[in-house]
Amino acid sequence: MTAHDPNLNLAVRALRKASRLLVRDFLEVRLLLPSVKGSEQFANQALQRAESTLHEELLAARPHYSFHSPTLGAIEGSDPTRDWIVNAVDGFVNYSQGIPHWVMTASLLHKDKPVLAAIFNPLENEMFTAETGIGSRLNNGRIRVSRKSQAAKFVVGCEEISRQQFEMDCDHDASLRRVMSSGIQCRSFGSISQDLVHVSCGRLDGYWSHTTNPASLPAATLLLAEAGGLIENLNRKENSGLVAAGSDGFRSFAALVRGDAD
Repeated sequence: MTAHDPNLNLAVRALRKASRLLVRDFLEVRLLLPSVKGSEQFANQALQRAESTLHEELLAARPHYSFHSPTLGAIEGSDPTRDWIVNAVDGFVNYSQGIPHWVMTASLLHKDKPVLAAIFNPLENEMFTAETGIGSRLNNGRIRVSRKSQAAKFVVGCEEISRQQFEMDCDHDASLRRVMSSGIQCRSFGSISQDLVHVSCGRLDGYWSHTTNPASLPAATLLLAEAGGLIENLNRKENSGLVAAGSDGFRSFAALVRGDAD
């Protein structure tokens, strides 16, 4: 893989190194599933080991950059303009249950804007990368979003929600009813970054979430944008949630999810 920014090669190497630990531990998680607490506890330890490896690899090469991850939190560097944002396991519930639908993400922000991204599915050996203004790639080939323009023919992803969220969030239920009644086929896989990866390469035509903000997913957001897709806050007034699709069908899909067509 050729990258214009050497930091992208660094991110790719770090993800691949940490992935070897995660895949080994994932196989162990599956063996521990009959245990009541064993698999979840072991999965948490695997996550911490992987994030520590990413931290060591990235900051060994760029010690002045900041670093943020779910378990290690914020580690401020001497350069306030550059910030690594990593998630060793996007789809952690899947990982802890032995379900092979999770990815690793790393992005570099410059002055709070993502400039490069790497998303790795180690179980399929799929490395997705993007650089601002250069495009998105899967391993060594360019990727593009779906060109479908009629939302009724879409196959889309949507977030899974807990019972508490379902009881509190009538908007999700209303959106799901509108989408399903239009003929769109919906899938819920449990890893938002991987779902947005699927949108970026045309495997899915769109995705929406009521609880996750695009700003919290810099790697997937950049990958999608550089693949020709659009992503916006679902609730534009409150800057919450997200809706994403290929540019040709985005407006009709977003209007349907938001209820703008009602």
